[in-house]
Amino acid sequence: MLRTLGSDLDDTVPAVRPITAEDLLTLRMGFGIDMAPPGTYPIQDAETAAQLRSFGPPWPPTPHGPDEWMRQLGALPLMVQPGTTWL
Repeated sequence: MLRTLGSDLDDTVPAVRPITAEDLLTLRMGFGIDMAPPGTYPIQDAETAAQLRSFGPPWPPTPHGPDEWMRQLGALPLMVQPGTTWL
């Protein structure tokens, strides 16, 4: 998990607990859309470079199939502690 939202991708701290099904269903899983302008935070740049297209409109679609998309997403750190913030 990122130390702060503006931290570099390698400036991380451990998550205090695992992500739960409730976190996923309530969009509090620790990763999601930040309404800051593109390029404000390093995590936005990494998401763009991975071509996940999870921060904006779903068009054009990502070039990844489901397994590769999940692999790319799993390579990014969480933005906030699981269960703490709706994103």
